[in-house]
Amino acid sequence: MLLISTNPILIGNLIVNNAAGVTLSGTEFFNVLSTATITSGELATGGRLVLKSTATGTARIAAVAGTLTGNVTTETFIPAGRRAYRFLGNPFTTAQAMSGLIDDIYVTGDGTVAGTGGATPGAGLDATSTQCSIKLLV
Repeated sequence: MLLISTNPILIGNLIVNNAAGVTLSGTEFFNVLSTATITSGELATGGRLVLKSTATGTARIAAVAGTLTGNVTTETFIPAGRRAYRFLGNPFTTAQAMSGLIDDIYVTGDGTVAGTGGATPGAGLDATSTQCSIKLLV
């Protein structure tokens, strides 16, 4: 899911040090530019926490001493100007389904099974003919 906000909240370092906890809510997204640190209490993201990534750095979550609940969106900056293989991974210990990528990344091709041009429904990924992020082979 692409998270877009008309008035993003930009935070250099987010520090939660409150035994009562903090809950992110509302319609805006909380964009961390450097480090999110939870030293005490719970940070309930409500799906509104984004770890930003730019050419100059990528945000991170420091070791959590309290509790972190809810979804966190992470970005990975990939420089333009060159098509190359890139290995992307995640820090999770449980398997992630490929279906979780649907509508999040672009693939080279028309998005249908074996490039049938729409005759056979495909994987549901966003299709493009140029400048893809990933190539789907079926």
